[in-house]
Amino acid sequence: MKPPKTYTEQLDILKSRGLTILNPTEAEQCLSRFNYYRLSVYGIPFQEPRDVFRPGTTFEQICQLYEFDRQLRLLIAEALEIIEVAVRARVAYYFAHTYGAKGHEQKENFPVKSEHFSHDDWLKRLYDDIQNSKEVFIAHHKAKYSEEFPSVPIWVAVEVMSLGSLSKFVGGMHFKDQKAIASRFSCTAAYFPNWLHVFTYVRNICDHHSRLWNKKTVKSLRLPNGDTNWNALERNKIGAVIFALCHILQAIDKPTSASFSQRIKELINEPKPLPDVPRHMGFLDNWQSHPLWTPR
Repeated sequence: MKPPKTYTEQLDILKSRGLTILNPTEAEQCLSRFNYYRLSVYGIPFQEPRDVFRPGTTFEQICQLYEFDRQLRLLIAEALEIIEVAVRARVAYYFAHTYGAKGHEQKENFPVKSEHFSHDDWLKRLYDDIQNSKEVFIAHHKAKYSEEFPSVPIWVAVEVMSLGSLSKFVGGMHFKDQKAIASRFSCTAAYFPNWLHVFTYVRNICDHHSRLWNKKTVKSLRLPNGDTNWNALERNKIGAVIFALCHILQAIDKPTSASFSQRIKELINEPKPLPDVPRHMGFLDNWQSHPLWTPR
């Protein structure tokens, strides 16, 4: 086990690897705010070979890349919030009007066999989430309908289940139900459940304030057919996820989508300490020519 290092010793390690520290006092303050281990991962793109910084690389450049990633996470988290709330609303409305208030609890409303979804397991997880919830509306429901609890209507359940549970719920539905829900967001059932799954992974990264800009997603994004710009994206990079977010936001609210795409473009086009940042994010060279990024 390595012994802990002081901030000065941490800077000495970085300097021994060729990193230039323009202002040691400010650099130590940054380390006290961000933690050496969190910040060090942003230094890897500046290294060649590993643990050897390219000549001229500064500590300030690493901090600049970290700040870019932080701003990117904030924008993506905001878009995910809007989409998640809209999906919850659509799922609750559609399922209630198709199968009844508690249709989500009835096994017969789901495919008999599903390789990736167990209704029994999903419902048990949902009941656990409901029983552990501290929400006022859950306490009210428990007091008023104690004989049924933790059974609740779908419009209550969607506000308690995690995004991961919501994603599994949609993915476990009949194809016709997936199609009806996906259509609200200008998507098809062929890829919409996959998008929700990937969004869950990205949302967890944002929640933990982890590196996002050049990270590969745990599952590749399925992309719409017939659009060469989409198909040429790297499906396991954040660039493809940003395209998907912008696509769904356009279906939810065009002004919100326009604001999101404009802020994303401005952030990515700002001067960076690294070349080819968009490429590392999985974007094409001509990504801004796609209709998603053209104001309507």
